[in-house]
Parts: sequence; C-alpha cells; structure tokens
Amino acid sequence: METSLPPDIPRPSQIPPPIPSRKSKAYLWVLAVVGLVVVVFAYSAYIVMQQKMTAQEDALRAAQAKAETEARPHREILAKINDFRHHSTALPACPLVYPLLDAKGRISPLGTYLSYLAMQQASFLPQSVFCMVDAGQSFSEFGLFDADSPFHQAYYKQLPYYFQNAKDLGEGKLLKSKKGWKIQLRFWGTKSEKKYTRVFRQGKLHLAVGWMASCLQDYMGFRPTAVPTARDADAFPTRRANSS
Repeated sequence: METSLPPDIPRPSQIPPPIPSRKSKAYLWVLAVVGLVVVVFAYSAYIVMQQKMTAQEDALRAAQAKAETEARPHREILAKINDFRHHSTALPACPLVYPLLDAKGRISPLGTYLSYLAMQQASFLPQSVFCMVDAGQSFSEFGLFDADSPFHQAYYKQLPYYFQNAKDLGEGKLLKSKKGWKIQLRFWGTKSEKKYTRVFRQGKLHLAVGWMASCLQDYMGFRPTAVPTARDADAFPTRRANSS
C-alpha cells in the first residue's frame, strides 16, 4: 500500500538538481586544463623520442655506410692477397731479374729499383700471373738498394735460392747515352735465351719498368688478354723491343 506524502512535501521527481557552486566550476576547469596539459606534454615527449630514435638510426646507417666505404679497398686488397696465396703454387715462378748494372758492372740503386719494379709489374696485372717471393726483402738483405754495400759480392750466386731456386734468370745493364738511357736485357734458363735492347730518351725512363716487364712476359711466353690502349702503347712496346 503506497504511502501518500503530505501536499507540502515535494516528491523526489519534483526536486531540481543541485546547482554547482562557482568553486566547483573552477575546480573542474582546473582539472580539465591539467588533463589537457598532461596530454600535450605526453604527446610532445612521444614526438621528441621518435625524432631522437630516427636521428640515432640515421646516424647509425651513416656510420655503417662510411665504415663499408672505408673497408671496401681493404677487402679488395685482402682478396688479391688471398688470390695470390691460393693460386701461387699453381702459377709459374717469376724469373729472377738481377739489378741492372752500370757501364762498369757495378750495382746502382736506380738499376736495382728498375729490376725490382719490373718483376712486380710483370707478376701482378692486377691478377697474379707469376709466383713471386718478396723480392724487395731479398734485395735488401744483400744491400742492393745501396751503391756501396759490402754484401754485393755474394748476391749473384745466392739470390736464386731466395727466389725458390729460380731456374729462369734475367740480367742487364743501364747505360747513360747522349739521348738518355740505354737498357740491355738478357733472359735465359728453361726457355730459349732472349735479348732485348731499347733506348729511352731524356724524361722517358719511367717507361722502362713497363718495357722490362713486357720483355719478361715475352720470354716466359705470357700474352696479356687485355687489348692495350693507345695510352699504354709506349709503356708496353713489346713489338719495338729488339729481341734475338
């Protein structure tokens, strides 16, 4: 049975909602502003972190690319060294070219360097074509880069042992002429003896290394597969060499 209320007492449905005070409104506004600030700060921190991570990734990629660029030449050199090590036993031995002597039959640093560089150039094109020992070290042990070394007397008979008992040998002379320099070469050993002669005019002696290397290859019967360019014609004038 429903109990009726006195007429002067309002029913619950007739009671109006409470009106928030000014202090309550201010508090709600403060909470809203604080929440917005927190959201903005969190979003800004997220953006900053993303940018920082992106910058770190870019820096890491740049460092890796730089390291790759710097390491590439070293890897190529190591690959050539490994190629030489793996295939050197199957390659023919490079002939030992004694230091070029002067007109009096004496050692000269220039003649030693020409012989050494000619063996180097003939052996590496840049692929290995001849098996070659450390000629520079062997020459140094006999003081062949020094015009007045006391070890010169023993080099002629001892050097072949340093070159793995080289069976093919070369020798020659470096003679000063009116036109420049005259080089005479002779190769002998397991193949028919061959001689070469050429005069290099003043300022052209730098071509002697290439010419001597081509003479060595000609004696060994090696023919490079690459077609020489016009620029290389003077450096490798095999056809111009007077051979017998």
